[in-house]
Amino acid sequence: MASRVAIRLPLHLQRASSSSLFSPRHAASAIISTTSSSSGYCVLPYKRDSPYAYAAGTSQSSSSILSRRSTFTLANNSSSSSNPYEQPSGSSSSLHHGHHQQESHAEFHTSHQAPFLTHHHSFYTTKDTTSSSLPGSIAFGECEIAALSDLFLQFAKTKNEINDGSAGNSNQPVKDDDSDDDNAPYLNIQSIKLLLESVGERPDDETLQTLMKEIDIRGDGRLRLDCFLRASDRILGQAPARIVLVVGGPGSGKGALCERLAKDCGAVHLSCGEMLRLEVEAQTPLGKEVADIMARGDLVSSAVVTALMRRRMRRHPGRRILLDGFPRSLENARDFVELCGPPELALHLNCDDTILIERILARGSGSSSGSAGGSEGGNETKGENGGVVAKQRSDDNVHTALQRLKNYHKHHHSTMSWLKEIRVPIVELDCSGSKEDVWQQLMAIGRLMRPAVKLPLQQQQQQQGSIVHQSSQQQSQAIVQRQVVDVEDDLRNGATLTDDTGKTYLDFVAGIATCALGHNNQALTDAVCHQMTQIHHVSNLYYTPQQGQLASWLCENSCADKAFFCNSGAEANEAAIKLARRHASNRGITDPVIITAEQSFHGRTLATVTATAQPKYHKGFTYGGEMVRGFRYTPYNNLDALQQLVDEINVTPEEDVKVGRKRGLAAIMLEPLQGEGGIRPGTREYFALARKLADDNGALLICDEVQVGMGRSGSLWGHEQLRVFPDVFTSAKALGGGVPIGAMMARGEAANVFGPGDHASTYGGNPLACAAGLAVAEYLSEHDVLANVRARGDQLSEGLADITQRYPAVLGEVRGWGLLKGVQIKDDAGCTAADIVGDAMKEGLLLVAAGPSVVRFVPPLVVTESEIAEALVRLEKAIAKRVSAAP
Repeated sequence: MASRVAIRLPLHLQRASSSSLFSPRHAASAIISTTSSSSGYCVLPYKRDSPYAYAAGTSQSSSSILSRRSTFTLANNSSSSSNPYEQPSGSSSSLHHGHHQQESHAEFHTSHQAPFLTHHHSFYTTKDTTSSSLPGSIAFGECEIAALSDLFLQFAKTKNEINDGSAGNSNQPVKDDDSDDDNAPYLNIQSIKLLLESVGERPDDETLQTLMKEIDIRGDGRLRLDCFLRASDRILGQAPARIVLVVGGPGSGKGALCERLAKDCGAVHLSCGEMLRLEVEAQTPLGKEVADIMARGDLVSSAVVTALMRRRMRRHPGRRILLDGFPRSLENARDFVELCGPPELALHLNCDDTILIERILARGSGSSSGSAGGSEGGNETKGENGGVVAKQRSDDNVHTALQRLKNYHKHHHSTMSWLKEIRVPIVELDCSGSKEDVWQQLMAIGRLMRPAVKLPLQQQQQQQGSIVHQSSQQQSQAIVQRQVVDVEDDLRNGATLTDDTGKTYLDFVAGIATCALGHNNQALTDAVCHQMTQIHHVSNLYYTPQQGQLASWLCENSCADKAFFCNSGAEANEAAIKLARRHASNRGITDPVIITAEQSFHGRTLATVTATAQPKYHKGFTYGGEMVRGFRYTPYNNLDALQQLVDEINVTPEEDVKVGRKRGLAAIMLEPLQGEGGIRPGTREYFALARKLADDNGALLICDEVQVGMGRSGSLWGHEQLRVFPDVFTSAKALGGGVPIGAMMARGEAANVFGPGDHASTYGGNPLACAAGLAVAEYLSEHDVLANVRARGDQLSEGLADITQRYPAVLGEVRGWGLLKGVQIKDDAGCTAADIVGDAMKEGLLLVAAGPSVVRFVPPLVVTESEIAEALVRLEKAIAKRVSAAP
């Protein structure tokens, strides 16, 4: 019989069992529960009565965060573990669906009929504790096996090559002739000895017997290949206890710093990249594959790098080890800490990507300088005049450099966040200056890394960039970080992009008003990466705290009572349209009509593109010459036309009355500022009339805030500029800062229209997207971003007005709110908005058109004063060139 399974969380992911969770009003009582309130098992409230995440009513729930990851555990008979994060075993859990005092039980079960399952960090292992007849097999867990499996297959390939001299098939595991036919990659003691010798180890018979005894999971003298690495590493030698990680992008000067530390402080310098290059130069089987990977700019698998680093560290017991360029990924870090324990310190060399690219290319061309990353360790030779010349490496070219940077950023933030979580002190070093600058910053942290000869006090005080200081009386000389920045630096993440040639651009498109916090914003990156280590998606049958927290923030900072989450602005508007029709149906209207404004844009689904009152978007999507029925259009900001259309809608044709039909106004759906329609702000008079007409007719006022909302107007919501409160409003774009998410907010009667099953989204409100939304919301609040939007918006308007005065034949009206601005291209200018956009791109400024005759400016909300000023210079340069080239 299959038994229950206890799924454990690591200690650093647990939450207090009595934590307050945000739960829906009227929520069903069903939860995933546990038999122990303090065991760390996951519990999750079950949500079944509404598509909304409610913004009121909290309840206490015995709960912790549901996580994919669990404790690091080897399947053996020992109750102890070298892993500092492992917990003692606890009780089982079951799933309870409670509703109206009735319960049904559905248990988690294991495959392979194993009575006990230990959820491993990288794979699942099953251990038979009752019967020796059951096979001890491994059920590999989800995508976590990917990184480790690379190394296992490398070992298998190595053994194949030793046995038959061929390259073998790296996709097929090793299998001894006498192994069972369960396709498991088993090894016997002779195979293990041969395998260890092939990777440079010389184990004696006693060591081999100890190894076999510890992880002989079947009791038959054989062990699993996928248990081999960790067990052999633990037995063959203890890792050094004094490990310092030195991390930074390619060209940051990690090697140069490590070489000086090794020379002046007596540390051992181990370069991850150098070890891989040595494998390549030796033309080992592994080296040949590494060469291909490095040529593409990709990362070598986590497990291969970890194994190589581990082998080298054993040669220096008790020494301080500087790991240069390691860990390269979150998997690297997790594997390393599991084998060797947490490092004592991490040095983070940080600077702008453009500087790193310049250094790499300079190194590749054979030039060198005193910059921090002018040369990496082991890559200098003497020039003809005795100067130092950097060796050119095969991967020092534009394409590979950009790919290496891309891979670095892909893994870097999640890795550093995890190291912080496990309390690894991190010292931030600004490496944009010279090597000496970096050295002085490092020396300022105190005796931890300082050479025996003390520096004069004056030199200790010479610090640049990020500043760290040592707490005078803290145990183990712990490092405390203190970053000194001004507003300009605090907001500088945003508006720079680099193309595949290394050219940089000021991005005043921001994903079309989407990347609110710009590119590579640390807070947003950390939030999303952290969420991926926990749970990124779960069925919308269940409540997740991220969804409740984001709904709460949205409603607390608006007129709304409830929020519905989806994946885009179009989906949010689709939900609003459905809600308006249901609301009208509840009032007895059989033929509901929604009014939208000419030149509006509401999305590209069939209903939202119909709501978009621009015929060019309808072409090819009609049926019998019609789009979706029930939409009528009126000129934007025209009060008389709006009043007249509402009066017309309220009259049901006589022939329809005879058959029991009734036409009526369902909603007036408007953008507070039309974006695609040419950056045209609404007037307060127009929206006041829309509000009155909706109220008089029992209809809804819907505001499409997809582009103008979340701070872009200078207020949080565009309708605040118009002094009107809608019944429903929608948001997307900036809400997730570039992570796909949409939301529909409703208040009052409108908030109670949808019931269970009326509307839903599989991915809507998933924890990953909501974590991004919460990060954006928190950043907007903590950094006073709205003030920056207003100030930079004024600066942009004034600058555009100045350029307009100098080029009146080309540019016309400047209009918009905050950082959603547009400038009109005159009809007789001899060019279109698209032409100006193309000219600006050549000057390193990215813009986007809003129709044929308006150039749109939508930079990140964190754009700086200097970036606005530079953008205006580049724009004027582009216009000047076009004017001078005109006949």
